[in-house]
Amino acid sequence: MAHLVEAQLKRFQLDPEVFDLAKQIHRQIQVKTAPGSGHELGAGIIGVPAIAAYLACAQYVRASWIYLRICVI
Repeated sequence: MAHLVEAQLKRFQLDPEVFDLAKQIHRQIQVKTAPGSGHELGAGIIGVPAIAAYLACAQYVRASWIYLRICVI
């Protein structure tokens, strides 16, 4: 399963830092939406790699912008 997720995330052509963050977010989503958790996604599980990549990009851009702002000021 991990190889399938990595292959799906590689299709987004993410930077290495963002790719690692996306894998971490994907693992968190899997744990929090596992069967029996009360938050099962059912057929929606197919979109989790895309959601993880989106969230990782958003977090990376936000962190980069804050760092840039601190360095410039």
